Amino acid sequence: MRCGYNRETQQMVRTSMEQLSGGPTTGLKKRACTKCKYDMTGLQSARCPECGTVNVKPDRKELSRREAKRQRLWMWVAPLIMIVVGCGLMGGLNFSRNGIEGLIAYAITFGISLAIGLFVYFAASIMWIGFDEPLPVTALRLTGVYALADIGFSLVGMIPRFGMVGFAIWLVPAMIYVGLLVKVMDIETEDAVIVAAITTVAKILVVFIVVATLLG
Repeated sequence: MRCGYNRETQQMVRTSMEQLSGGPTTGLKKRACTKCKYDMTGLQSARCPECGTVNVKPDRKELSRREAKRQRLWMWVAPLIMIVVGCGLMGGLNFSRNGIEGLIAYAITFGISLAIGLFVYFAASIMWIGFDEPLPVTALRLTGVYALADIGFSLVGMIPRFGMVGFAIWLVPAMIYVGLLVKVMDIETEDAVIVAAITTVAKILVVFIVVATLLG
């Protein structure tokens, strides 16, 4: 039953599939029709006997081209999804709390924060991190990082904080922010911590300057 050999007649018994293919199918790599999933294992013809689809296997060069195209597309789509999710949640949260004024305030705050973050990251890239991707892709990914990181900082800002407990709570979104930099921007953890620290200090300085200017 396993190999098809009849010990009484001392002959090999072939199935109809094996007769079509010209040999046994045992040990062959499974091959299914790309359209109807019909089992075409052992068939020498590329045409599916079930639906008639010609299953032409792409060569390695074609597979490499398709994979490169998929990666190029995902390089743009992934950060766009992050931006839509992050800004959508934050925009909806601010709108539900303060209406259109809250939405406008979030847009202005996010724009300023993003500008500072982009400046710090590009400066760090010039000095020691380097550039592995085109500048537009880097900027888009960084925008996605800030869009998602803002969710954590905003949620923590809504939690009452007391003493060291409050400080420890702020470490959670900070760690998420660093983790996003490492994962999305593909940089070392030490570099992500430095970039996050410099960006935070730069934001504090900008807020201090704006407040001092408004107060005269």
